[in-house]
Amino acid sequence: MTGIDSHLRLGEMHPQLWKALGKWEKLKTIRLKLSKREFEVATLLVEGITKEEIANSMACSPETVRTHRINLYRKLEINNMAELCLLFNLGSPE
Repeated sequence: MTGIDSHLRLGEMHPQLWKALGKWEKLKTIRLKLSKREFEVATLLVEGITKEEIANSMACSPETVRTHRINLYRKLEINNMAELCLLFNLGSPE
């Protein structure tokens, strides 16, 4: 093996790449549990966007956003925003 091939052996993969792949797999798993809208709401919530701002951008009411949040909490078996952020790896230091 020469060149790039020698650097692509899984055993020698850089730890940051493993971490990125792990996060991608985790987000993919979360995405499969949620509807498209629930995942969109979750993504915006963890970015710190308010339910009123989310409602405006999604052309729905804040109550609809609240319902999506309740549903995604139930589906992900979490209880609050802190747990949601941890699921999206935003609550743990890099």
